[in-house]
Amino acid sequence: MEKNYVHQKFKRTIWKHLLLLMLIAPLGLFAQQKTISGNVKDAKNESLPSVSITVKGTQRGTSTDASGNFKIEASSNETLVFSFIGFDSQEVAVGNQTSFSMILQENASTLNEVVVVGYGTQKKRDITGSVVSVSESTLKEVPAPNLLNALKGRAA
Repeated sequence: MEKNYVHQKFKRTIWKHLLLLMLIAPLGLFAQQKTISGNVKDAKNESLPSVSITVKGTQRGTSTDASGNFKIEASSNETLVFSFIGFDSQEVAVGNQTSFSMILQENASTLNEVVVVGYGTQKKRDITGSVVSVSESTLKEVPAPNLLNALKGRAA
């Protein structure tokens, strides 16, 4: 009988510890995530809106608001990737920081490769047709009731 009592007590102790472990373990998982905030500017100290900030290797991401501010959830062992058209991408390890002030450097070579078209953007190498440029002064030479008439004979 004494053996049975010890066995039951041992089972209760194991279950109590297991239950306690099950309750505490998820807290450690949630504690890893923290809110990271900050601001992104260019070399001229001007705020950059719509900069893409992603957690490297995940689908989590955000972008900066009109003032260049952002907030994102990340853990200490993750890396943030800052990217914006015309600027070099930067990767920063989160570590113990909860606030970042980033300055992105311009990359003029990538801007030369983008052509803006009426229905979106394309890279120069992807365009199969011709690209024509008509200056403002050329358009002002001929009085025309609308832009289409001003372009006639000047652009294909």
